[in-house]
Amino acid sequence: MITDTSLALKSRYRFCLGISVFILSGCGTSPPLSPQEIEDLKSQSFKLFQEDRYKEAIPLAQKAVQGAEKLYTKNSPDLADLYDGLGRSLQGAGRFPEAIQSLEKGIGIYKTLPDKKPELARMLGHLGLCLAQYGKDDQALKAMFESVAAYTDAGMENSVECLGAIVTLSAVGIKNKKYKEAEDFMQLALKVCRNEPNIPPGIYVNVLNNIGEINYMRQDYETALKYYQEAFDMAEKKMGDRPELVAVYRKNVESAKGKMKK
Repeated sequence: MITDTSLALKSRYRFCLGISVFILSGCGTSPPLSPQEIEDLKSQSFKLFQEDRYKEAIPLAQKAVQGAEKLYTKNSPDLADLYDGLGRSLQGAGRFPEAIQSLEKGIGIYKTLPDKKPELARMLGHLGLCLAQYGKDDQALKAMFESVAAYTDAGMENSVECLGAIVTLSAVGIKNKKYKEAEDFMQLALKVCRNEPNIPPGIYVNVLNNIGEINYMRQDYETALKYYQEAFDMAEKKMGDRPELVAVYRKNVESAKGKMKK
């Protein structure tokens, strides 16, 4: 079983009403949203997103984006952040084309802001996950490569965030049988894990397990067992509160041992 960090993860509409319509109907334009109202909508939407209530989060996120598009400059990082939130809620609801469009708008803004490389890297990671979930693996790999590069440019190559992007990149590579590329990234991630004392055990275990998985698929069961065993030992010691995951790592060890007996 391949595990990744994944992780876990809003549509525009336009009114085309002429002046004559307003005169005939007696309706006026609604007042623009204030920065505080936009921030409140963002907070409400994010809370719903965290609760996996994506369909409820989307209209609030859309309203915040529409208000921000009228209020902020086109290269505002606040607007980019709102596109990110909208895109992630759309992704959660399975509305992938709209989610991709929203995320790409935010990425386009962050690419114009040299001091926002961590935010760019994070949003590229969100896009990569969305594309992978949508089945666009080649595009997902490209986005995740860009995410890792942006983290590196920001001096965050040893960060948990960058490791998460690398693990996801590797998982997509494994899925597409690009084993050499996947292992190259996993070995890079493993080097960071071994040298950084504060890497969360869940990420460390995922890295070990994915290297095991790559070698299992290559039918190098001895090497697969080595990494599977290390992943299981660490999970058993440090992830006792996740018995379902520990059981997965134990099963991987047993599978590799079974193949070696044949």
